Amino acid sequence: QEQQDLCEKAVERSIGAITEYLDWGPQNRGMIKALNLSLAAKAFPKNAKASHWGKLGKLMAEENIEQWSIEDAQIYLPVWLDAYIMYQDYFGSEEALLTPQMRFYYDYIKKLTTPLGVIPDFGDARWMNSTEAYICCMERAATLTGDGQLRYTARLLWEKYCECTGDEAGYAAFDKLKNITFLADAMQYRDEAFAEK
Repeated sequence: QEQQDLCEKAVERSIGAITEYLDWGPQNRGMIKALNLSLAAKAFPKNAKASHWGKLGKLMAEENIEQWSIEDAQIYLPVWLDAYIMYQDYFGSEEALLTPQMRFYYDYIKKLTTPLGVIPDFGDARWMNSTEAYICCMERAATLTGDGQLRYTARLLWEKYCECTGDEAGYAAFDKLKNITFLADAMQYRDEAFAEK
């Protein structure tokens, strides 16, 4: 109980920062904040602010559901898509992950991935940035759709990621922790029942 109380206080402080500055619309910060507010309300339903967090999270998510992301850089698209997928997994439906918009993004990422396992950087992106988020999205998309090409795309991205994760890649400690969470989700999503194509 003592650890749970500490976690609840830490979450309450973190969520306080989110509610001070909201990012509306179909973009990565809006979807991330919607997910985090909703998860906080679910994790600590007896918290005095839980109802507020839940309502605000739902309102922010509604601006993203079945919408097109406004991201214009390679670095941000999978961050938005990953938060969207997680939100639907916890609070929505699998059907929402199979809409034409979502299928477009799965195929878009597949077609952007080069045979070297790299997605070209554009916008204000950096080389190889967000690869771990792309891997996560492709594993979930492959499992959702049964598409062996999406599974193959995830493997290409993974192999290149493994080549570039040493100290020379310049990952800060925070980046490494963030990357581990994306990769853990990718492993959770992976379904070995069908083959790559």
